[in-house]
Amino acid sequence: MKFNAVMAVLGIAAFSLEAADIGQVIVRQQWPWSTDVKVEYTLSNVTEPVDVKVRVFNGEIEADAAKVEAAVSGSRYALTDGNTYALTINPAGLFDTSAYALSDFKVKLSAVKAEASTEVLYKIVNLEAPYDVEDVTWGRLMNGSLGDVAMKFTDLDETFQAPVAGTLSRQEEIIWTGVTNDVKYKSTHMVLRKIPAKGKSFKFNNVCNVTFTNDFYIGVFEVTQAQFLKTCSHPHISTTDPLGFNETNKLYSAYRPANRVSFGKSDSNTLRGKTNGNLWPEGDHTTVDANSYFGKLQSRTKLVFDLPNEAMWEYACRGGTKNYEIYTGNYSSDAQAQKIMRASGINNSVAYSAPTSFNNVAPKDCDLSQGPAWVGSYLPNAYGLYDMLGNLWEICLDRIGTITADDKFDPRGPAESYNSNVQDRVVRGGAYGFSRSLTLCTRRESVSVSEPYRQVGFRVCLYPDFKVAE
Repeated sequence: MKFNAVMAVLGIAAFSLEAADIGQVIVRQQWPWSTDVKVEYTLSNVTEPVDVKVRVFNGEIEADAAKVEAAVSGSRYALTDGNTYALTINPAGLFDTSAYALSDFKVKLSAVKAEASTEVLYKIVNLEAPYDVEDVTWGRLMNGSLGDVAMKFTDLDETFQAPVAGTLSRQEEIIWTGVTNDVKYKSTHMVLRKIPAKGKSFKFNNVCNVTFTNDFYIGVFEVTQAQFLKTCSHPHISTTDPLGFNETNKLYSAYRPANRVSFGKSDSNTLRGKTNGNLWPEGDHTTVDANSYFGKLQSRTKLVFDLPNEAMWEYACRGGTKNYEIYTGNYSSDAQAQKIMRASGINNSVAYSAPTSFNNVAPKDCDLSQGPAWVGSYLPNAYGLYDMLGNLWEICLDRIGTITADDKFDPRGPAESYNSNVQDRVVRGGAYGFSRSLTLCTRRESVSVSEPYRQVGFRVCLYPDFKVAE
């Protein structure tokens, strides 16, 4: 495929070239009302995704490429069709001059084959018919059509601990912060983030090395009450009276995380079901009962959704950091905790005694200052995952058992629990009614598969390398 470049000064340039053409370039600055430079252009003859590279000149002086990268926003990555696109350039700081209105300002655009910008980082799952799944690429996030992004974790807060060097590529560092601003992603749709785990190892629970064979996707939010009801009915509530989830005010219930859902008390309206679902780890990810939550979700989407195992959960929680307590880096910092979690006495008007019960409940009809917070109320981790610590404990696939020191590959957890109930499952992450001493990346507790708990919820994982049986 042939690519061509064009240069335009403030004004209009028109071109007609034979392949991957950039044409009808309009460059204008609305000075003195705005210092920004607006660039419009058309693409034609596009036969595969392209990125548009931008170079900026003041006369013959070219601006530093890194500064240009930071100064440009708009559509320029993974473009696939011949439309009109727009860019905005902030000229402040591009050149060694205090002038914002530059009479000899030039822009050079060139089309190159898109490579890294086509990497899929998020998936949006429609929980209503036709149950389609939409891929979100790095390029699409950079183009701005989905709202705000942070380029890296420390952009959220400079006091946060950065992931270990080399853990994440430039594309994988981006965090879609705008996902919190559209309620459809907390109700009728579900957003999952790619976790770059293929071939990666980490110190699981600070005890043993675990290595993953494949990448996986995990929900950016805990599954909300509204999302749960799109897939499955709930044994404790109706759609007209949702107070049964956690006895909190129904005005605020839809976007709180779903609780009081058991792993497998019965075959219907539980997470995996009793007959088949409780067989893990003997079964596989599709060994779930048809009328369970995951049975219905798999049937509708034709994709293999399930709970994460606890090694996957912990790897996703840490977000590429070495810290095994709190992924922002400083466990002793109340200021950091308040930015990422709801726990007892942290972003919670009630300070519960510690430890507390999984069935401790916020006052009936309480407002958003108590009980579980709306998902996405605080800052995410370096993978863009919200509420990995606090809010609700999150149930995992694994039976609770001793973690041994031997190296492991794609661990499925122990065959039996070390508790008297051999089916007990691991929960991770802490909850709104538990103290900060329990809201750690490596803290492990357990719950019965047959009991629904008020302070236990869950997060969905997508296993792209598994297939639903036809």
